[in-house]
Amino acid sequence: AFCIVEESRFEKIPYARALAVETAWLFERKGSSIFGRVYYRCVFDTTVLSVPKWIQSYCNAHTREELIVTYGHWISAARELLEAETGVRCARMVDTPREAP
Repeated sequence: AFCIVEESRFEKIPYARALAVETAWLFERKGSSIFGRVYYRCVFDTTVLSVPKWIQSYCNAHTREELIVTYGHWISAARELLEAETGVRCARMVDTPREAP
């Protein structure tokens, strides 16, 4: 298994100073296949700015949409390399991004 953990901060969007997105990308090899899953969490620092609940919900929804596109690109790029260099026959994501517990 392999895990990538990332924290993203933003600029030039409303409430950027109060928002961070944490993602954990988990990859597991089973035979000649690699499966991946991503978990995410929007973290709002309300000591910096008061962030209304509807803005938090909006950010959560858009974060999920953006991660679907992002990890689709990651898997596409990784698939070619994995198939060429390690004999992996299948590289795919298990499902869509999930909000971390």
